[in-house]
Amino acid sequence: MTRVSIATVALLLAAALPSQATTYKAGDNSEATRICMSTLSNSPARVLMAARGSGLGYNFIANYISCNNMPISHFALMVGSDKVAFQLQRRFHQRTRVEIRDLGYQPKKDGTILVAGSF
Repeated sequence: MTRVSIATVALLLAAALPSQATTYKAGDNSEATRICMSTLSNSPARVLMAARGSGLGYNFIANYISCNNMPISHFALMVGSDKVAFQLQRRFHQRTRVEIRDLGYQPKKDGTILVAGSF
């Protein structure tokens, strides 16, 4: 009887876990997209290395790079890169503009998401 209950619990746990994880693919080969992809690592040092490799400064990246049509710091928060988002938000100079966002928005958790960066 215990073997049946253990097998049932294992089967239920396996069914409850998501079968796919979110994967991110670069949409193109531009410097901005490379920097956007470096935010996925949640390593500020990796973003800094990508910035130096592209010849751009951290302040420029924080203020002028957009990933998937949102500021790079917002993109970093959306994908769960809290350390990178904190470093970028420290350098972000808020320009006068109003944004209305859906606070209940939850990004898709599984499948493939294309990442495109722009200046």
